Amino acid sequence: MPRKRFNAAAFEAKVNEGNAKFQQAIANEKFTARRPVLVDLKAQFDADAAHLRSKANHGKVTPALASEMKKDVNKIYDHALGR
Repeated sequence: MPRKRFNAAAFEAKVNEGNAKFQQAIANEKFTARRPVLVDLKAQFDADAAHLRSKANHGKVTPALASEMKKDVNKIYDHALGR
């Protein structure tokens, strides 16, 4: 069974979408004390994206890893918004 190839363009589109959401959340945050927390969460998001890029460059992104990372990113974003 052929392995599904890592779609770099789709990945970058999702990363850009996530970055835009974080920037919007940071800009719209009314409580200035929460902004550093959002910035830290965005940094974690960026680190996760960089980690996935690195794994993809070495051909080590499995569907299970991609699914787990997507859950992590969604959890970080939901936490940032206080959901």
